[in-house]
Amino acid sequence: MTVWSVQDHLCLFQGTQYMGYSRGHGLILDNSFNTVKSIQTGGGLPAADQHEMYVINGGKTALMTMYHPLQYDLSAYNITGGQGWILEGIMQEIEVATSKVLFEWRSLNHVDPKDSFVLPNTTDVSGTGLNISAAWDYFHINGLDKTPEGDYLISARHTSTIYKVSAQNGSILWTLGGSHSSWSQNFNFSSQHNIRFLSENSTTTMISIFDNASNGFNKTADFSLGKVIALDNSTMTATLMQVYGAPAGGLSSASQGNLQFLQNGNAFLGWGANAFFSESAADGTPALFGFFALTAALHYRAYKFNFTSIPNDQPALYTYAHNDSAPTTFYVSWNGATEVASWTFYGGVSADNLTMVGNTKKNGFETVASQPTFYQYTIAEAVAANGTGLRNSSLVSTYMPGSQLTQKCTDVQCPLVGGYQIQPNVLGLGPMPTPSGSLSSDGSAASTSSDANHQTGTSKSVGAQSRPNAVWNLVGVIMAIALMFTS
Repeated sequence: MTVWSVQDHLCLFQGTQYMGYSRGHGLILDNSFNTVKSIQTGGGLPAADQHEMYVINGGKTALMTMYHPLQYDLSAYNITGGQGWILEGIMQEIEVATSKVLFEWRSLNHVDPKDSFVLPNTTDVSGTGLNISAAWDYFHINGLDKTPEGDYLISARHTSTIYKVSAQNGSILWTLGGSHSSWSQNFNFSSQHNIRFLSENSTTTMISIFDNASNGFNKTADFSLGKVIALDNSTMTATLMQVYGAPAGGLSSASQGNLQFLQNGNAFLGWGANAFFSESAADGTPALFGFFALTAALHYRAYKFNFTSIPNDQPALYTYAHNDSAPTTFYVSWNGATEVASWTFYGGVSADNLTMVGNTKKNGFETVASQPTFYQYTIAEAVAANGTGLRNSSLVSTYMPGSQLTQKCTDVQCPLVGGYQIQPNVLGLGPMPTPSGSLSSDGSAASTSSDANHQTGTSKSVGAQSRPNAVWNLVGVIMAIALMFTS
């Protein structure tokens, strides 16, 4: 019996991102975030992809996806000058302890590229089909599960289809959705993610998906939804049983997303391209709606579990003071720690003479607290709810801005710099000559009539204190530094 089968662990993917897929490996971490197992795909094929790393069978095996570029005849898709390139979707079941391949399935052996709804060079992740780095991703494998009888469920985003695959020979037992569904359906879905087997009896199989209903270029519905589907095996009828949407008007997620069922029957959803998560009661009534970013962020899946962690690493501390008679502001966090209730702060004028100077409740990921006195040296201690000290940060020397910068700072922080401000006499070089125009594509100076200091191709003299083009000054400084070191 493995340690990860009897204790809580985190399972994740680590790798390098490519166009719509990744290359990497699976990791199993203990509750201190130590790596206890790395899981690789096998068979001489590309490294694992991020779309599925699902540890099953009590931790004994893992389902993993791969993306395999192959040369392929794409004449039917207007790629006629020679061999094209296609991405094959591959899944493997891996024995976790040994990384032995127990089962393998390849999309091109079973699914014709003509079943794809995403043609070459039509979306941000479709690929052009013209070279190995932009192979046409006709299938886009993105979800796996295993049924109790040992067969597999496979989700393909670009065919908008769920496949049930035989564990005996890899043949397709049925398809749901797509261009030729095996089932009579009263609903549709497209660009879906996160196929999961839920339950089964003598007549009915229950599954769930996250229906994106959009890939950012085409839509089949206005909003994405988590969906629960009943498959009547006797009549080959698929029925939509329950949907779970985002509160406050709904969300359309053009990529990623998942649906997880909790032990209390609630549904927990990650909204993929939207950095939101939500929880609903079994009947769809909203119970929770939150986000970790409003812009410039996304997540592949979101999960809700009870996980307790005290990392091996120390808390991170930064302390700031406007000057040596100002208050000291503590910025402290401990990435991954779940048991911190408060922070105790220590400070002093010397590193070997610190005293406790305050305590404050933990407030979010990073706690900020100010103490009225200046302390040159500081430490923060993480404290549990029962008052037990968990771990100290490293000893930190408090940062104070210099005499020029301090004029722009407050008692709690300094502003972020907006860009370079080159002074006329940097390095004692004197004023830099101002060019008569901007750089052209070949690197030469080109005049322009749009600048108020330039008229019909002739330059107007500009004094050293009035520099409209700081980039030229910076280039001059860098060139001067190079000359000093090479002369």
